[in-house]
Amino acid sequence: MVEPTVGWPATENERTYSGGRVRPAMGLTKHLVNGVVSLVISVAATVKLADNDDGPWDLSEVAVAVAVSAFLSGLFTSYFADD
Repeated sequence: MVEPTVGWPATENERTYSGGRVRPAMGLTKHLVNGVVSLVISVAATVKLADNDDGPWDLSEVAVAVAVSAFLSGLFTSYFADD
């Protein structure tokens, strides 16, 4: 394994990957942005395509459920997909 030329050993905020190079750890901001993007797309599609007469649920209740689900899905997908 080749040792990196910058700051070895890696600090707590850095990760190493194959080749021994060091890169900064991805910040929480990117994951939050991915969650918000997922939320906006999902809620917009749900509100546009749903009818208020489809079931016993109010459209606002469905939109809130979709918002929570989409945000968490986008956030955790981004977090765990980071390599």
